[in-house]
Amino acid sequence: MLREILDGGKAALGGWCVVPGSFTAEVMARAGFDWICIDIQHGLMGQQDMVGMLQGVAATAVPSMVRVPWNDPGWIMKALDAGAAGVIVPMVHREWLRTRIVDYGPSARAYHTQGAFLSATDYTAAVRVGEVVRHRLEQALAVVDVLATPVVPVVTAEDARASKSRPHTGGTAIFTAPFNLTGHPAISVPGGMSAAGIPIGLQLAGRLGGDADLLAIACAYQQATPWHTMRPPLDAAG
Repeated sequence: MLREILDGGKAALGGWCVVPGSFTAEVMARAGFDWICIDIQHGLMGQQDMVGMLQGVAATAVPSMVRVPWNDPGWIMKALDAGAAGVIVPMVHREWLRTRIVDYGPSARAYHTQGAFLSATDYTAAVRVGEVVRHRLEQALAVVDVLATPVVPVVTAEDARASKSRPHTGGTAIFTAPFNLTGHPAISVPGGMSAAGIPIGLQLAGRLGGDADLLAIACAYQQATPWHTMRPPLDAAG
């Protein structure tokens, strides 16, 4: 089905799963996406999680993709053997960064070159920071049901590009990246309109393992607000 869409020259809308759980994967697969990606590279998931999530997606007719941790034949074969319709392979920039670095935009160039200087010790320290953040989030979520934040710290595309050129500030991922680090489920819903009529996203984050509760809260919020029914004005002259 996915191949037919792509061969027909149409855009295929995919859903991204970064939180482990076959239930979450199946819910995503039934949400109307053309394909579902199980992100092993950035999600807090291992091989067993991947297998269960692929089984959850297999209960629907939606094709599943797996983004493997890196360009490793072992991981690629395991993903395909587990039932993935295809794989997304990251970590293929090394040679291009050496020979074609000027072809990268400023933000992509900054992100990739900074990563080249991170050691295993740096990575281990980051994991420990993630554990501290996860503990503090769990303390906060013991008092409230969800946390609400903006999705991005900017409104316009111009502001986003300026933010991405300064990756040390967190860029546009400053509100979303912490939950990728800790594994807490998070969802983005329409949360308002700017004075210029540009849609604004609201991020809701819930407790570990509380995916179903978070989806119910997000659904209730959307039903109680008009933002998802509004559209930005399109300037045909622009």
